[in-house]
Amino acid sequence: MNLKFAGLMVLFVIAMGGVTWATEPWEVDANTLALYHCEDTSGTVVDDATGNYDGVANVTALLGSSVHKVGDYSIYPNKVNYFQNITLLSTFPGNGTVELWFNPDVSISTSHANMRLFTKAGTLGSLDLWFETNSNQLGFNNVYSSANHLVYSTGRTWNAEQWYHVAVMWGTGGMKMYIDGVLEDENTDEGKPGNAGYPFTVGCYSYDTTTGYCFDGKIDEIRVSNIQRDCTITSPTTTTTTSTTTTSTTTSTTTTSTTTSTTTTSTTTSTTTTSTTTSTTTTTTVPGTTTTTLAPGEAVTNNSYLILILIIIGLFLAIVLI
Repeated sequence: MNLKFAGLMVLFVIAMGGVTWATEPWEVDANTLALYHCEDTSGTVVDDATGNYDGVANVTALLGSSVHKVGDYSIYPNKVNYFQNITLLSTFPGNGTVELWFNPDVSISTSHANMRLFTKAGTLGSLDLWFETNSNQLGFNNVYSSANHLVYSTGRTWNAEQWYHVAVMWGTGGMKMYIDGVLEDENTDEGKPGNAGYPFTVGCYSYDTTTGYCFDGKIDEIRVSNIQRDCTITSPTTTTTTSTTTTSTTTSTTTTSTTTSTTTTSTTTSTTTTSTTTSTTTTTTVPGTTTTTLAPGEAVTNNSYLILILIIIGLFLAIVLI
C-alpha cells in the first residue's frame, strides 16, 4: 500500500471520532422480574434472562432487527408485530419500574397516536405506555380503583431513527416518567392495578393487537423490576485537586559611582511566579443504574493516548514519507 495513502487513512480514522461508545446490557439483579435483551433471531420465543417469563412473538419477523441499541439485535414491531407473556405482572408488586429503549421508523406526530410501547391490562386495572392523541406526548396510565392516574412526557418531536430511553414507575414514591434519564413528570398517586388477566404485551396493545396500536419502529433491552429504579442522569460530580508550584528569582545589581567619594548601591529584586495545576474527575450516573456504572449504550471510553499515537503515525506517513 502507498505510504502516503496509509497515512491519510489513519488521519481519516482519527477525524471520524476520538471517543468510542461501549454498549453493555443490563444484568439480572435481585429486583429484576423480567429482562429481555432481544437477541433472538429465529422462532417466536423472546428469551427472558431470568428464565421465568419468556415472551411469545406473534410472528418470526418481530425478531432479529440489526438496528439495535444494545448487543447485536432488537425487536421490530413494524406496526403489526409484538410479543406477549400471560403471567408477567399478573399480580402487580407494590412498587415497580418498566423501562426500555425505542427507535421510531418515522418522526412521530399526532398522526401516530395510540401506538403502544407496552401494556398490561385487565378488568381490575392496567398499565399502559402509549403516544397520546392530538399531541406529541408519551403517556403512562396506571389504572386502579376505577380511575386513570397519568403522567406525561413534555411535547416534543420524536425523531426517526433515534434511540430513546423511557422508564415509568409506580408505588410508594408516586408515579414517575423519565426520558433519557430526565424526570419528565410525576405525581403522588401511590396505588397499583389489581390483578390483570390480559398478557403483558411489548410493542402493541393488550386489548387490541390490530394495526394502529402497534409501534412503528424498533424496541430493545426491556426490563421489568419490583422496585422504583433510580433512572436519573445526575449532574456530574466533580472533584478538583489543585497543586501550586512557586519559583522565586532574585536579581542583584551593584552600581559604583566615583566622584570625590565612592558610593555603592545594591538593589535586590524578588520575582515570584506561581503555576497552578488542576485535575478534575467526573462521575455520571445514567438511566436505570444505581451505581456510577453507565447504562446500556452510554458508557464512554476516552482513547486520548491512542489518538495521539495515531496522529503522530499518520503525520509521519502522510507528510514525512513523501
